[in-house]
Amino acid sequence: MKAVIASTVILLVVVSLLPFLRPFQPDRHEDFLSMAILGEGGAAENYLVNRSVMVGEAVSWSVYVKNHRDEPAYVSVMVKILDESMTGPISESYDPSPAKAVYEVREILDEAGEWVHPFDWSIIESEENETLLTINSHEFKPFFDISEGTRHRLVFELWTFDEETNEFIFGWIADDLERDCVWNQVWFNIHEG
Repeated sequence: MKAVIASTVILLVVVSLLPFLRPFQPDRHEDFLSMAILGEGGAAENYLVNRSVMVGEAVSWSVYVKNHRDEPAYVSVMVKILDESMTGPISESYDPSPAKAVYEVREILDEAGEWVHPFDWSIIESEENETLLTINSHEFKPFFDISEGTRHRLVFELWTFDEETNEFIFGWIADDLERDCVWNQVWFNIHEG
């Protein structure tokens, strides 16, 4: 009986001290950024009909970025167009795709801030019969043939400004000095109208 009473008293003392011990425990906050590509209607779906783009077809997406960090983040979203033979980003080694970006947009996100950027694009044929990519009314000539019959992908890489190096890096360095990165891609085929 004495053992039961002693155990109960000890348990009550420990439970009553828990609120006072909480300030001494480290926060379990994860330090990261997230990014999503949203299709028509602002959902993570309805990107393309049958994963195909017709030449001249207008496609409307959005890029969504959320800052889950305890500090503001200066971010850059770099967009690259790749064919099926080109190397994409490698998350394990934090290596971006070696392809040149065709579009970039930057934003400063407050702590816990979020940002939605419209991404309207199409593939058009110029007067010289060159295939061009338009993104938000800017025309780009891809660095390879983006003709019908080959698979392509738009790659979206999230970069952050690193104050130590004074330049953008692929991904970010978290509070615990661990590196992380995030990127997305959407594959598509091109079809003539």
